[in-house]
Amino acid sequence: MDLSPDEIAARAELGKALRRLHHAFVGRHSEAGELTTIAWQLDEITDRLEKGDQRLRPLDMTAHADELVDDGAIMATLTDRPFSGHGSPYGLEFVVRRDGDNAVITTLTLGPAHEGPPGRAHGGIVAGFFDDLTGYVLHIRRIHAFTGELTVRYEAPVPLGVALEAKAWLTETVGRKQFVMAELRAGDVVVARCKATYINVAAPPSPT
Repeated sequence: MDLSPDEIAARAELGKALRRLHHAFVGRHSEAGELTTIAWQLDEITDRLEKGDQRLRPLDMTAHADELVDDGAIMATLTDRPFSGHGSPYGLEFVVRRDGDNAVITTLTLGPAHEGPPGRAHGGIVAGFFDDLTGYVLHIRRIHAFTGELTVRYEAPVPLGVALEAKAWLTETVGRKQFVMAELRAGDVVVARCKATYINVAAPPSPT
């Protein structure tokens, strides 16, 4: 069933708390006894959550794609979308803005829980970010599609604790395929690039 506005807000608040917990756990030393106590406390909280009714997402996941915002405005997202959802424990805490009719932009800062090699972001985190970001381009086009292929080229180490800028844009449409590219920058340096192919769920609408 759909979430009420109050539950959406509460999920965003809890999602933020869980992300903070995640970074603190990964990025800080703690005594073994303290960690064990926290694990027990979290288990008790999880027991409370598991008493709730099972939640099933609605089959129609396209409603937010029709909420076309003005150029430069923040675009809507699903509450639990893994990387951009504000209620997701795995969220990267970024908001996406429309940039014209074919592109989107955002900024983000990766933290301790996103580390792969020492001091650098895990490649899978970057790939997941690109998968989410490129999908927003299709929202501008009011196209419902799924990822068919995602290719990431890592040009340089992706730093942690540094403000990053990203842009994704539509390059071509061929039948039911949508081709999107993206870049991630740390200052003037492109640290990663992405090419994504999306497959429309249905045939695209006729041009008007």
